[in-house]
Amino acid sequence: MRYPLYNLGDGTLKPILTAVLPTGGTATIAVYDLSNGSSVTLTSASCSEIGSTGIWYWASSNITTYPTTMKQYAYQMTHSTTGVKSSPGKIVLGGYTDNVDVQSSLIKTQTDKFGFDGSNYVSARVKATDNIALSAQQKLDVNTETDTALTDYDPPTNTEMVARTIPSANYALEATLNNATYGLSALQTLIDAIDTSTELQNRFTEIKGAGWTNETLKAIKDLVAIQGVKIDLIHQVEKGKWVRAGSQIIMYDSDGVTPLLTFNIYDENGVLCTNIANVFKRVPV
Repeated sequence: MRYPLYNLGDGTLKPILTAVLPTGGTATIAVYDLSNGSSVTLTSASCSEIGSTGIWYWASSNITTYPTTMKQYAYQMTHSTTGVKSSPGKIVLGGYTDNVDVQSSLIKTQTDKFGFDGSNYVSARVKATDNIALSAQQKLDVNTETDTALTDYDPPTNTEMVARTIPSANYALEATLNNATYGLSALQTLIDAIDTSTELQNRFTEIKGAGWTNETLKAIKDLVAIQGVKIDLIHQVEKGKWVRAGSQIIMYDSDGVTPLLTFNIYDENGVLCTNIANVFKRVPV
């Protein structure tokens, strides 16, 4: 998630956190370190409202000890007058846009070490001639430098390479591959035995653990997928809005438009009711 940046006037930028709360009154924020769940010490926890919009904001520069390396935080604002709390939020500090000035400074320190010539090229840089055919003299120069480099390298001669090469008659590769004990045929036999290996089956039993019987990996994967759908539904319900419509409660997706669940609401006598204060139970429609 991207956050607006707050210029402290000293060349540093810190993100501003926002939330929607009732308008008017006062609001405060609580910040938590997600690495250990501890409450973060703040210079100021007071939040400010933008006009009368109900949009409240707080500058992360109010963290007493601002992180210098990437760290994750959770936060929540509370309207002091009504007690209404905002949806929890999460932000990463000390690792992305809020410390880009630090990274830029480090890069500048390195580039300041470069020396430039009168044509704005780095002094140690060699500028190549692009898309231009070499002259006769340039070709001679390249040839001379190449000969000098090869002489300095002193590569082995063909006679030396032949002397260091094992004759093909000594490879005995075919006999090695056909060896009954460790050749390809023996390897194929071992591979074929894996499917029926008692030891392998025992290892799979250990991996599955106690309580598992005939469950396959596919069955386990399918079960996890089903649970994932249920968790997604819970997540959508918790993020979306709940609306009472007559004697029903409708729960919407996080977009606030798509209905997910509808419940009839009853009082303690089992009669449909429209007064939320008398709701005794809900029954899915």
